[in-house]
Amino acid sequence: MNLEIIKGIGHFKGSSENGVVTMGTFDGLHLGHQMILRKLMQSSERERLFPLAITFEPHPRVLVTPNAPPPLLTIWEEKVELFSRYMKGHLLVLDFNRELMNLTAEDFIRDYLVTKIGLKRLIVGYDHAFGKNRSGTINDLMELSRKYDFSLEIVDPILVDGKPISSSRIRRAFMEGKFAEGSAMLGHPYSVYGTVVKGIGLGRKLGYPTAN
Repeated sequence: MNLEIIKGIGHFKGSSENGVVTMGTFDGLHLGHQMILRKLMQSSERERLFPLAITFEPHPRVLVTPNAPPPLLTIWEEKVELFSRYMKGHLLVLDFNRELMNLTAEDFIRDYLVTKIGLKRLIVGYDHAFGKNRSGTINDLMELSRKYDFSLEIVDPILVDGKPISSSRIRRAFMEGKFAEGSAMLGHPYSVYGTVVKGIGLGRKLGYPTAN
């Protein structure tokens, strides 16, 4: 079983096998995200449910705060490669548009996870928030799990220096030049993507060729 990428809920064919789910933006696939995916795979094997991760493209803040979108830790291609490294099953990619942005937490759980996917178990991080204006909290999820009859597992944070790892904390570390600290929280090498172009060749003349 490898990772299958499904773009759009319309292409997803739910069944009783597709039962254990996690969801989030997963920018950077850091150590905290990796723990959630391990829990997903453990639950899948233990309960014989097919594992499904749901993510969003573009990052929700591109629409929610268009004047201040986050500097992403991973481009889409790298994100997919990291998902395939840490889980098997299905990766469902939802287009984060205004319709999805305005769904309430209950609407998303009922219409997407319960009705279209066949949710049996949901695994999320301790600070997970979703739905319109991120109004759906962990307490809301607990109530919805009882209402729609699915089990809920909350994954505790991974702490570094007494503080939880988060994508925003890692971004801040890189912006402050703390590359060792940021990479340690990622749990995998940090990559920078760009186009190499030809310069004036000064470095080569000096005996120190460089990439521009």
